[in-house]
Amino acid sequence: MVAPARTPAPSHLELPVNEARTRFLQLVRQIRATRQTVLIVDQGRPVAAIGPPDLIAARHPDVAARHPDVAARHPDVAARHPDVAARHPDVAARHPDVTALDADVTALDADVIARRGDATARRGDASARHADAATARLPDATAAGWAQRLETVRHDMRRQHAAHTAELLQALVEAWNVIDTLRSPGPDRHIDALRTSHKRLRRRE
Repeated sequence: MVAPARTPAPSHLELPVNEARTRFLQLVRQIRATRQTVLIVDQGRPVAAIGPPDLIAARHPDVAARHPDVAARHPDVAARHPDVAARHPDVAARHPDVTALDADVTALDADVIARRGDATARRGDASARHADAATARLPDATAAGWAQRLETVRHDMRRQHAAHTAELLQALVEAWNVIDTLRSPGPDRHIDALRTSHKRLRRRE
């Protein structure tokens, strides 16, 4: 009996940029094991891709020049950058999506990958569990700048509040001066009650 053929694994994996950021280390290990290409999308649009180094070197000779170890391990691919699909059907068959992607979308620069990988490694597993909290935390310089802005706003609001309070107290004093002129204490107990309750405020004049 003939064994059923296995369904081939998909040649690439699409992930939103936020998820790719938090899973970067896992994706790097996955690419090493499966040679899959990870296509990173932002709001449904492809913005970058992460793939095996030989494929990146093939499409980006400047990367191969900066990393001769990759070119040495894969001389047939790194030396023949043009028309990868035509000259290397084995690579194109394993990764048809790589040959089809536009050069601006296909591969992240190796230096950028290294820098982002270091930053993601420092965040570790805690960053993966709390991605939103991690992105909300600001660098010290930015946090200090926002703190200064908030303190300035508080100072301005306190100053405005004090000015408005002074204006209201002055208006209250002027109103009671008119009332005292028109109605002396004694005849109207309601006015006398208000006069007594406002005495503390009138002392501030």
